[in-house]
Amino acid sequence: MLPDRLDGWGAPIQDEGQPGSAAQRRLEPGAQSRVERLFERTGPVLSWLAGILMVMTIGAQIYIVLNR
Repeated sequence: MLPDRLDGWGAPIQDEGQPGSAAQRRLEPGAQSRVERLFERTGPVLSWLAGILMVMTIGAQIYIVLNR
């Protein structure tokens, strides 16, 4: 049998799909979750980093081809 509470946390154990799980946490209409707010701020940064990596990769390929 499972314990009623997690040791050290004092939080009740909740199985997926059972009452008390994430299914209970409904957002209000128009509200954003923490993850959505996080990616809203980091999206442009990740896009720039991906672009820089692409330019560096293409540059490295050109360098390798020209210096054979």
